[in-house]
Amino acid sequence: MRNTAPRSVYALLVALALSAHCGPTGGGGGTSSGASCASICTHLATGMCTESATACESTCLSEGAAVPTACADLLSLYKSCRASAAVVCDGSGAATTPSCAMQQIALEACVRNPPAPPPTQQPPSAATCAGVCARGNATCPMPTADCASQCDTLLAGPCGAQMRAVLQCAASATFTCSASGRASITGCPSETMAFASCLNP
Repeated sequence: MRNTAPRSVYALLVALALSAHCGPTGGGGGTSSGASCASICTHLATGMCTESATACESTCLSEGAAVPTACADLLSLYKSCRASAAVVCDGSGAATTPSCAMQQIALEACVRNPPAPPPTQQPPSAATCAGVCARGNATCPMPTADCASQCDTLLAGPCGAQMRAVLQCAASATFTCSASGRASITGCPSETMAFASCLNP
C-alpha cells in the first residue's frame, strides 16, 4: 500500500518504530547523541574480527560527520543499537551488527533524501505597512505608536490606492525626524500630495 501520510508524520513513526525495535538497551531516541564511536568500537571488538579499533573508530567518526543534522535522531538510534547488538564478522573481517539493519536502512534513506528544513520567517516587505514603519522606526528615536496598524487601516479605506502608492515610494525613500521625533518621508511629494488630497477633497 502506498504511504500517503505527510513526510513529517512518517519520519516520526519511523523513529518510534526504531526505538521500540532496539529495546531498552538499544535505543537512544530523542535528541540524544547516542553511543560514542569509542564505545561502539569497544563493543565490536568483542566479536574478535580482524578490523582494528583505530580503523573502526575512524570509519565511525567519518560516517557520522557526513550525516545531515535533520537525520541526527536516526543516527543516534543506529549508534545506540550497534553499541549492544550481537557482532558478526563479515567476509573481509569487518565487525557487523545484522540486527541493526532496520536502523541502518532508515538512516541511509534519510541521508540520501533528508527532510527539508522548516521555512524561515521572512522579514516584512519594504513596500508594506510593516516594512515602511520599520524603516521609519529605525530612523527616529521616538517611533510612532501603532504605525503599522494605522497604516493598514488607511490602506483598507477609500484612499487605499493612494496609500499604496505612498508605500511603494516610501520603500526606497529617505526618512527624516521632526522635532517631536516623528518619522517623515522625503522624496515622495506627488504620492503624499495625492493621498492628502484624497483624505481631504
